[in-house]
Amino acid sequence: MYLISYDISENKRRNKIFKELKNYGRHVQFSVFECDIDKKRYRQLYASLLDLMDGCEEGNIRIYQICANCRKTIYTIGNPTEGSDTVDEPDTIVI
Repeated sequence: MYLISYDISENKRRNKIFKELKNYGRHVQFSVFECDIDKKRYRQLYASLLDLMDGCEEGNIRIYQICANCRKTIYTIGNPTEGSDTVDEPDTIVI
């Protein structure tokens, strides 16, 4: 799984990045996506994001790869996103 966040001030570019990420993953926060994809799809997404960022002087996209074992340690405090497969930590209150 890949956790992808972006901080892009240019509206047109940011909207294109949002639409591209929706093709690959789940929108979990304002500028954050979880993408449960294989290496081939990741390479396609990465290439698309590179193209979309071409010429961008401000902003960035950050990509974190999360291994299968680490996925088991993802916790949500608060209202989890629909379709989320995170597990609440024991003794955590979900509001």
